[in-house]
Amino acid sequence: MFSLSFLIRFIRLNPRLKIDKTHKTHETYRMITMTSTEARTKFGEFLEKGSRESVVIKRQQREIGVFIPIGEYRRLWRLSIKELQEAAYEVSDQSTQNGLTEEKLNEILAEINPS
Repeated sequence: MFSLSFLIRFIRLNPRLKIDKTHKTHETYRMITMTSTEARTKFGEFLEKGSRESVVIKRQQREIGVFIPIGEYRRLWRLSIKELQEAAYEVSDQSTQNGLTEEKLNEILAEINPS
């Protein structure tokens, strides 16, 4: 089995690689909207609201960012890491089944991205 860091490098260098990213769970959160001016002038309110629910920030009628509660951020971070690990294992298994060895992959990566 290939190492996780090795597979991450492989995935980054191969943008055409198709990986199944089926999401099994989906939670919805209420989002409120504030303009960037409101967020700046009512910063205490912005922080208070943002600690309980997601706050979308708009500038000139365009959504430019979102402030999310720390618990939601941590949940999303864990989910991203889990999905990356699952994708890495899937790619590793498929590659091994197709006869790709770490040595062959190193040769391919050296040709694509000599460093």
